[in-house]
Amino acid sequence: MLKENKFIFFIAFLISFSCGHKKTPDFYLTNGELKYKFHDVSTSNVHPSIGDYIPLYVELKNTNDSILYSSKQYNSIDLFYMDSLDLNSVFNEGFSQLVSGDSASFYISMETFYNDYLKIDLPKSFINEDVDFCFRIVDLFSTKRDFMTKFLSEEQMIIESILDDWDSKKLLVSNYGKIHWIQLNNKGDSLINVGDKVAVFYSCHLHDGELIYKTDSLNPDEFIVGLEGQMIEGFDLLLQQLNYGDHVQGLIPSMLAFKDKGGVNGRVSPNTPLIINLEILNAKN
Repeated sequence: MLKENKFIFFIAFLISFSCGHKKTPDFYLTNGELKYKFHDVSTSNVHPSIGDYIPLYVELKNTNDSILYSSKQYNSIDLFYMDSLDLNSVFNEGFSQLVSGDSASFYISMETFYNDYLKIDLPKSFINEDVDFCFRIVDLFSTKRDFMTKFLSEEQMIIESILDDWDSKKLLVSNYGKIHWIQLNNKGDSLINVGDKVAVFYSCHLHDGELIYKTDSLNPDEFIVGLEGQMIEGFDLLLQQLNYGDHVQGLIPSMLAFKDKGGVNGRVSPNTPLIINLEILNAKN
């Protein structure tokens, strides 16, 4: 589901990514008063336009220069869609000032980053601080397929196919980093915390439907949330985003599952995402 917003994909870096400040004119302002600055200027004359998909190497920093997010951290790339339904977007206006290959910074608020880039509301627990959205425009594509053909691995093609299917069914997709899930019932209201002992019924499948594991229909499995060695990392991280009583279907990439080694006696191939149908029982009194 290459939703018309931002997505992260696992690929090896093809070009260097530099956010080091160089001697360029100080700052520029768009008509909408977006403050931005160049780091490296490309010789390209191709500007992003409405309808384009823009692959980006990204680093998000606060005013203390602490890195809040870096695509380098995950050996990944971000994708931004120049949406015709969002003509007044700060990012649409900002990117239209640049060309393919440019490296620059947008100086924005955390709320703007969430609203205009991620297309979601800023979580209430987050501080609306000023941030430096530092990036390099890798390339420009007029269609999703062109981007996917050039950049996506086989695993990412599988993940995007699943997300596209969820999107076509108008399902609300949530995500935490690279983990995605859809709610299969009404969301519970009692948050699961690290250290909690939870009881769950779940099944684990491959994308083609092959069943890898399923709990006994009468006896749930129990885990201590956050305790290493009990379950794959992605399963544990998914639990930490949910509530008691939730029933969800989760999509976990291989980097948070069996990675490039595979597992379950060879039944899960290397670099294979997992689909988990997870029903969390209510908290014990």
